[in-house]
Amino acid sequence: MILRRACFVPGSLFQVSSGRGRKALTRLYSSESPEFSGKFSILDEKVSFQRYQTVYERLIRYPNGKRVSFDVFGNPRSDFKSVFVFPYDTRTKTVTLLREYIPGINEVMWGFTAGGF
Repeated sequence: MILRRACFVPGSLFQVSSGRGRKALTRLYSSESPEFSGKFSILDEKVSFQRYQTVYERLIRYPNGKRVSFDVFGNPRSDFKSVFVFPYDTRTKTVTLLREYIPGINEVMWGFTAGGF
């Protein structure tokens, strides 16, 4: 596991990319964008798969009217509780990212510490 520090901008999501021996952060969205201001509505939800964990197909309407389908994964017996750690250093205004192997997509990715119970 490799740690990476990145600049933090509140309400924004960044992607870490690399090429030619360099790493770069790209802003994917900002919570101040029009499509993220307002209420999100669940239009439909159905079980796609259920065993130890459950996968729901959830249709969401964004505040701007756009409809997007998501796969929501979790355990309904634990009320989909999970942990997401956002390691932000207020002195240096940096965030620590982890680089680790993700078996589901069979790739090494940058991300935050997270887990479910």
